[in-house]
Amino acid sequence: MGNILRDLRLAFRLLLKSPAFTLVTLLALALGIGANTVIFSAFDAVMLRPLPYANPDAVVTVWDSFPRQGVKKIGVTYANFADMKARSRVFDPLALYVAGSNTAYNMNGAGVPERVQTTRASADFFRALGVAPLLGRAFTVEDEEPGRNRVAVLSYNLWRRDFGGDAGALGRKLQLNEEDFAIVGVMPQGFEFPSGAEMPAGQQFASATEMWIPLTVPDTPAARGDRTTHGYRAVARLKPGVRVEQAQADTEAVVRSLVAEHKEENEGLGVSVTTLRENQVGEFRPAMLALLCAVGFVLLIACANVANLLLARSAARRREFAVRAALGASRRRVLQQLLTESVLLSLAGGALGLFLSVVAIRFLVAFAPANIPHVGETAVDLRVLGFTAALSILTGLLFGLAPAVYASSPNLYGAVKEGARGTSGGAGQSRLRGALVVAQVMLVFVLLTAAGLMLKSFRRLSEVDPGFDAGHVMTARVTLPSASYPRPKKLLFYQQLLANLGRQTGVQSAAVVRDLPLSGTDPRIGATVEGRPADAQGGGGYTVRDRIISPGYFKVMGIPLKRGRSFDERDGADAPGAAVINESAARKMFPDEDPLGKVFSTGGLYAPDKCTVVGVVGDVKFGGLESQADPEVYTPYAQQPDKFNQQMIGSMAVVVRAAGDPEGLAGTLREQTAAVDKNVPVSSLVSMEEALSDSLAPRRFNLLLLAGFACVALLLAGVGIYGVLSYWVAQRTQELGIRMALGARGSDITRLVVLQAMKFVLLGLFVGVGVALGLARFLSGALPDLLFGVKAADPLTYAFVALLLAAVALAACVVPARRAVRVELVEALRGE
Repeated sequence: MGNILRDLRLAFRLLLKSPAFTLVTLLALALGIGANTVIFSAFDAVMLRPLPYANPDAVVTVWDSFPRQGVKKIGVTYANFADMKARSRVFDPLALYVAGSNTAYNMNGAGVPERVQTTRASADFFRALGVAPLLGRAFTVEDEEPGRNRVAVLSYNLWRRDFGGDAGALGRKLQLNEEDFAIVGVMPQGFEFPSGAEMPAGQQFASATEMWIPLTVPDTPAARGDRTTHGYRAVARLKPGVRVEQAQADTEAVVRSLVAEHKEENEGLGVSVTTLRENQVGEFRPAMLALLCAVGFVLLIACANVANLLLARSAARRREFAVRAALGASRRRVLQQLLTESVLLSLAGGALGLFLSVVAIRFLVAFAPANIPHVGETAVDLRVLGFTAALSILTGLLFGLAPAVYASSPNLYGAVKEGARGTSGGAGQSRLRGALVVAQVMLVFVLLTAAGLMLKSFRRLSEVDPGFDAGHVMTARVTLPSASYPRPKKLLFYQQLLANLGRQTGVQSAAVVRDLPLSGTDPRIGATVEGRPADAQGGGGYTVRDRIISPGYFKVMGIPLKRGRSFDERDGADAPGAAVINESAARKMFPDEDPLGKVFSTGGLYAPDKCTVVGVVGDVKFGGLESQADPEVYTPYAQQPDKFNQQMIGSMAVVVRAAGDPEGLAGTLREQTAAVDKNVPVSSLVSMEEALSDSLAPRRFNLLLLAGFACVALLLAGVGIYGVLSYWVAQRTQELGIRMALGARGSDITRLVVLQAMKFVLLGLFVGVGVALGLARFLSGALPDLLFGVKAADPLTYAFVALLLAAVALAACVVPARRAVRVELVEALRGE
């Protein structure tokens, strides 16, 4: 212990005597360790941190699947769930819930009307998750019975925000969609399951759950015997000792029996049992691991840099160590001293990196896409501190070992002779330093290539035409409760609202639509063209996406009308069914004929029974800019069937085209909605430009992180090349002086320095191209959606990165080359 303390004091004094070396080393280490700390903290929050439930590894989700159709996860049906619950031997309990954008409710009774994200859950829901209420009680079996108890459990945040955290809120009445509910419980802080980000891709919604109400299913054969509507979600707790694999096998056996018993309804049915953690974050694991690899590259580059600096420093100190060895110091003692200095440097760099990471984490959380579960919980905690400390020590040993072994070599005569001449090491050290630079160039090339490919992919994606004009369009969600808004009243409400908005200053036009572009919603209906044989329509007609709109929608959104007309006063509630189709639907349903005037049937459940095509519009992106345009059918909201209209048409998005800044219309939308009905809240106020930007947020986030790491790596590589060239010039001072004395010109000496640099760079590029190609192809296979419109082996990107690295290397040559040109013969020979 005494030796270690003495070594620490000596190391501290020596580092203070070399402020330039210490500063450069600390900055390199801080960047490398800090970047790793930031990404690990996010990885820990998203992938590793235990979920806030009792024994979270025992909580699983259960999904239906249709393997033959490539459907891996879809909701369960009520009848199959009930049978599964009765027959299962592995779950205790198995619970059911419904959550999504369609389970948000209008809430009154706690102040101003507001839209509250709600989950409808069975009595076993909270027990399956292993969470008990903070106040009051959870649901009982009696609460599930239709018409029995209308009760609600509040989230902690809603309880604090709207009820001031008052325990007296228990028992109070509030209105959800104008129906009375009694508050019976409050959940603990942090419990918000399910949040939109925790749902599988394509089934996410905007916010976390703020309220839970009982899931009541009508006691009718049609409702409780339904095996075709996959609208429910199942969550379960494994019985003690049961593994996920066992649960999957047991549930598969149950599903096989259900398929045999109900062949028509359950044909092709499968099941997927996954842990809740895997369900939430499984799709993000490859991207998170890729980012960890990227910051690992940055740290390796920093280590190579510092190792080069230490090699130069240890070469200059070899005479010192030789003298110490001559005075009796063992090689082990010298090694200990040098490794102590390295670890002290890395710990100080780690501390600085930790400070930088705290700042960087704030930016990461602020810019992270909302669809990454738990990313908002990213913070520096004890686990992150432990990681940073361990990484700092490991880093110190990694970059310090080779220089320490070199400096402590027992060649006393050579070391003393070199020290007397003022030289800085031999061929072995030069080869090691060169190898470190080659490794840096290789790693930087890989990072820059990845960033370049993602940048080009992002640019290509951002140039994709979404099919509408996002400029100057403001949107808002308005939902009407079915209890007080029968069909005629719903239509009248929207007509009055649109008329009011049309009279406002700054409003050019307004309309309503059920599903906004880029929303990812995927409602589908069947369509059969009249007068065409069934076998000419795939046997069962066509599957198309249905979009419900009001007249004027295409004008507001700037969707081009290609043929025919838009909806107008001719398409009222009592008029014959009309439809406008997009170009993809026209190509699929009417490939060799004029679609205008053609009639197709929908069955009359989710759209008018018979629709006549009156127009064709351009394709619009609904699933994201990278998605393919699918056949879509637009129908007037005034012509929806009564049953469907009563259940679904109450929630519509209002779209308004502004003459100026659309953000200024947020207040107008609230005021005019309240003017029609003060109890109807307005939610999800967002401009289409913001929605368009948000659709690119995940790719933008990954690009910014990777580009940032690549820039840091490029800077470190430039410093590394500069350091090696400076060392090379210092090592060959005599040679360069003699060359100048014998007539070599300055350009000759400059060329010599540049060729030395290019030798390292070209070798690094040669290795880097192979590594980058292999890595890019691997990631393209593991993450097929990673790139858009760009090949993993894009030659222009590789060429640009190579030229950029060459330019950085040339820039790093400037100072060493000038120093080499200014070498004087007398100075060069003075050491002799």
